[in-house]
Amino acid sequence: MDSMNRREWLARVGSLALGSLVMSSCESGSRHVSQFTGANDKNHEPISIGIINCRQCDACMPCEYGVDIPGNFALLNASVKDKKLPDSSESPDFYDLGSEFLAMYEAEIPDKAQAQHCICCDKCLSVCRHGVNISKELEKITALTDLLRDYRSMG
Repeated sequence: MDSMNRREWLARVGSLALGSLVMSSCESGSRHVSQFTGANDKNHEPISIGIINCRQCDACMPCEYGVDIPGNFALLNASVKDKKLPDSSESPDFYDLGSEFLAMYEAEIPDKAQAQHCICCDKCLSVCRHGVNISKELEKITALTDLLRDYRSMG
C-alpha cells in the first residue's frame, strides 16, 4: 500500500464521504451536484491565532513522529509578531496574509516536520517546562494550514 500523509488521506476519505452525501441528496435522475465551496463558505470554526509561550528549549524534542515542535511554534510566533498573520481566521485580511504565511510555512518547515503529523500522543506535554499545551497548539496550526490549503486549492 502506498504511503500517504494526513492531507492526502483526508482528501480521499472526505471526497468519498462528500460524494456519497451529495449523491444521496440528489433527486433520482438529476445530474445537478451542488458545489462544495470549502474555505470560501465561512462555515469553519473560527481559529484564533496568537503567540505560543514556547521558549525553544527543545525539551519536547525529538518528537517520535518527526514533528518539529519548536520550529512550528517559532514560525507562527514570528508571523504573529511581525503582523504577517491576523489574530483570527475571521479577520478580513485572513486569506491574503494567510496565503503568504502558508507559502513561508511550506518553504521553511519540511512536510514531514509540519504540525499535521502530530498524533496527540501527549508525550511532549509531560516534558514541557513552560506549560504549553503542545498538541492543542499543533492542532490549531494544522487547522490553520488546512483551511489555507483548501482556500488555495479553490483559487
